[in-house]
Amino acid sequence: MRRWWLPWSRPAGTAADEAASALERLERHDPEVKQLGDELRERQAMNNFSGMVAAAIARVAAGPR
Repeated sequence: MRRWWLPWSRPAGTAADEAASALERLERHDPEVKQLGDELRERQAMNNFSGMVAAAIARVAAGPR
């Protein structure tokens, strides 16, 4: 006979096992996330407006004085 568990009364070991497997998956993805973040920052630096253009955009966004 199959035993049904209520969500708030699960056996003690299963939540810890699930948490450990989730942590392991996150640790595997950590280097990939770091690499993608580095690539994103590099592309943002290459595609960034010049300082003068950024200042002009900021003046227009601030509105009339």
